[in-house]
Amino acid sequence: MNTLTVEKNDIKINEVPKEAQAFYYPAGERAIFFVHGFSDSLCRVNGFAKFLSKRGITTKGVLLPGHGTNWEDLAKTTPKDWYNEVEKGILELSKNVKEIYIVAISFGGNLALKFDAIHPGIIKGLVCIETPMKIKYQPITKRAIPYAKKIGMEYWNKQYLKVLKHPEKEIVFKQGVLDKMPLDNIAQVIEFIEKQKSFLKKVTCDVLVIQSEKSNLIRPESPQIIIDSVSSKRKQIFKIDNVYHAFLSEPAKRTIFYEACKFFKIDY
Repeated sequence: MNTLTVEKNDIKINEVPKEAQAFYYPAGERAIFFVHGFSDSLCRVNGFAKFLSKRGITTKGVLLPGHGTNWEDLAKTTPKDWYNEVEKGILELSKNVKEIYIVAISFGGNLALKFDAIHPGIIKGLVCIETPMKIKYQPITKRAIPYAKKIGMEYWNKQYLKVLKHPEKEIVFKQGVLDKMPLDNIAQVIEFIEKQKSFLKKVTCDVLVIQSEKSNLIRPESPQIIIDSVSSKRKQIFKIDNVYHAFLSEPAKRTIFYEACKFFKIDY
């Protein structure tokens, strides 16, 4: 497995899997920028990005700080660090292309929505895949975190996902997707989500929200909250079946990416 060693914010990040590394495939004046989710990596979108670049679409993805290696690295970062990386990446891309669209997974969608609220007019369209405005068991989780930390817990273990019978589960944990999430980061993500509705009205780019009807993490009202809150003139919800929040089969990916390209009016 090809790996990369870099240093970021005094954090030495060792052995980032090749599939999780940031990428940039320049091709044309239209571009899609990819944002992965909390404790996730770019491994889910890299293949699609290469596919698009061969069809004349510039593609770029950034690795959020602390991601791609282990939960200890992630614990040294915050949503502010992640947002800053997204902001820098989009602004850099805007210097080289005429149109920018974004495909964002999970909390990556929250970061992208914030960008459009702060920088109106740069993003033409945004597809949010399983982006949370409410998380299942959110109040209980908020109350439980301080008690868990008192008894010495530092992270929530996602090992239970590995028992799922799913074609992707054997792959993603070797490609930069973390199996542990620091409790402090979980609390920060919840805080970010709870405050986000206050600035969603400033979002004006086209917005498509793709949501699984069987999500194991996101509350079913999340897509409608986004659609009702943004000021976008063109906004839609697309629902897909049989997709766990953290695991996308190849057929599901094809459906999701096809819908994204159709929404962006890009030939797939």
